Parts: sequence; structure tokens; C-alpha cells
Amino acid sequence: MDCLRSGWTPPSRAKDKRATYLAEDDLDGLPLDLADFTSFFEQRKQRVRVRLLAALGTTPGAPEDAALS
Repeated sequence: MDCLRSGWTPPSRAKDKRATYLAEDDLDGLPLDLADFTSFFEQRKQRVRVRLLAALGTTPGAPEDAALS
């Protein structure tokens, strides 16, 4: 597999709907190849963690955060 994006984003979506899909699922910056995927994944994991902690009303380093590690 040399292209990640085509398998993860439906080609039938209109350009604006595709952008919304990528943003809502934290897929902005999804690389086109596997070489950059690890970096993308780590950044995405941090974005999801920050959003989850905000939704829970806590901050990084709080006892609640330890359960998410």
C-alpha cells in the first residue's frame, strides 16, 4: 500500500464535505505514504488526548490523565 489517504477517505465526498470529514476525525495532515505515518499518528494521538481531557474538564498531568496513558 503506497497511498493511505485513498483508502481512508471516500472518493465520492465533495471537497468541502471531505475537509469536514478529515477535520472531525482528526485526520488533517494524513500523509500520502507510510514513511510519515508514525509522526502523523503521534501528533493525532496528542490532539485527541487534549480534546478528551478538555471534555472531561481536566488537564495533562492530573490523576485522571494517568488513566489515559
